[in-house]
Amino acid sequence: MKKIIIIYLIVTANLVSAQVTQEWVATYTGTGMGGYFADKAAVDKFGNFIVAGRGGFDNTDYILLKYNSYGNLLWSRNYNGLVNNEDWFRDMVLDDSGNVYMTGSSYEGAVNGHLNWATVKYSPDGVLRWEKSLDWTGHTGDVPFSICLDKNRNVLVTGYCFVGPVIYNDDIVIAKYSNDGALLWARSYNGSGTWDDWGYSVVTDDSCNAYVSGYSKLSTNDTFNVIVTIKYDAGGNQRWVKEFLRASPEYAIPLFSKIDKENNVIVCGNYNGNTDFVTLKFSNNGSLLWSRYFNGVGNNLDFCNSMFIDDSCNIYLAGRSQTISSWSDILTIKYLSNGDTSWIRYYDDGINEPDEAKSITVDNDHNVYLTGRAFNFTTGDDFITLKYDLHGKLLWNKKYSPSLTNIAYGIGIDKYNNIYIAGYRDSPTFPAIDCIKYSQLTDIKQINLNEQSKEFDLYNYPNPFNSETSVYYSIPYNAIVKIIIYDNLGKELSILLDEYKLSGKYKLRMNIGQLASGVYFYSLFVDNKLIKNYKLIQIK
Repeated sequence: MKKIIIIYLIVTANLVSAQVTQEWVATYTGTGMGGYFADKAAVDKFGNFIVAGRGGFDNTDYILLKYNSYGNLLWSRNYNGLVNNEDWFRDMVLDDSGNVYMTGSSYEGAVNGHLNWATVKYSPDGVLRWEKSLDWTGHTGDVPFSICLDKNRNVLVTGYCFVGPVIYNDDIVIAKYSNDGALLWARSYNGSGTWDDWGYSVVTDDSCNAYVSGYSKLSTNDTFNVIVTIKYDAGGNQRWVKEFLRASPEYAIPLFSKIDKENNVIVCGNYNGNTDFVTLKFSNNGSLLWSRYFNGVGNNLDFCNSMFIDDSCNIYLAGRSQTISSWSDILTIKYLSNGDTSWIRYYDDGINEPDEAKSITVDNDHNVYLTGRAFNFTTGDDFITLKYDLHGKLLWNKKYSPSLTNIAYGIGIDKYNNIYIAGYRDSPTFPAIDCIKYSQLTDIKQINLNEQSKEFDLYNYPNPFNSETSVYYSIPYNAIVKIIIYDNLGKELSILLDEYKLSGKYKLRMNIGQLASGVYFYSLFVDNKLIKNYKLIQIK
């Protein structure tokens, strides 16, 4: 009896202290020679992990990968442009049906305008639905940076396009496509000077207005540069232009923008060379509500690499900052909706070497997750993933280091607060894309069984449990429902439920006391179609 008690205490202590568990790692090396790099990632509505990037041998292609929640690669796609030349992925967005939209620049040959915008749509099963090229009036050097969808699923893309006839004469361009790929309109913006104007980010509001933000150079004098934000209505009519004077001529540092639930536009861009950045908040009528500068404690290099806006209109920024005592630390900032600073955090991995966040997201409880890189003299650059609570307290960090160079660029979170990371690592031959899933031990709120179900759901509570737990599931229509239990290798152990059910929310008891302590999985099938998977942790 004493032995049983001792084992129970040890297992429980490990589970509590770990808090987060690495469930799987999936590596993508392609089908031939060449390196592969992950640049963007997201979790779709159905819990699949979508990764977009670039790769290939000799000529680069767009790369698109789709994994299920178990880490199985459902499909991969390479987009190779018109003339089998360089195709450089830039941005990706998903819709609620699981379609994926990508944009980037593609060299399409001298006859077709040299370097053009190339925007593509893939269906949930990986079928290329359409591809659209945009060649502007200068017929060379056209590069998009950002893509988004409006509420009607129209596709908006922004970047810059060469106008000519001389160098340093690019205009900000925005193009709007219908969901089936028809070009609805395209507009250009040439600032008050005759020099470069680059669009970096596009967002839309509830009325399908589009807001483009970027940089504009007004003259050869480097002091006359601005962050510019332009509003277009749904028909492409320009409604207003707002310029914010900045001290830097630097164009190569990206700019980010988001729209909050009150239809305010938040813009974060480089302000003074490499030393600081500024965050701006505009109302939808163009009024500047506030601006906030960030210049770190070392008065050195400060970069913002990612932005997130939560449902309370709080603003989260992630990047890096060179402090007095280190090369650079991971930087995280939380601003309240009124512009007040809620907290600022620096994360140094301990050896005063380059640490940097590349992407940020926030869960429904306002916990903050970041991923990027942390340098270690022994292992080199590692994937680093951090979690802060809503007050900025560091809850955990996880590192991943299979080679000397490992940098995470994308992060996603599902409805069960599982965390998905994507990045690239060196290999003995060429760089490869690595994806990781982390699970967390969290309490689950019980659902109201009297409410009408509007979507599929599946979970159990408590979890971890001792022999018996309650399983909650919901279906939005009448169907045959199966719930099947598997071991951690995917072997079917038992069928918990197999019967016809009316639409609604249900609860049933699960007892697997006959099985040993460990990790198990169970799946919800509706009309023989796999809908959801969930993990069980049994402790005896």
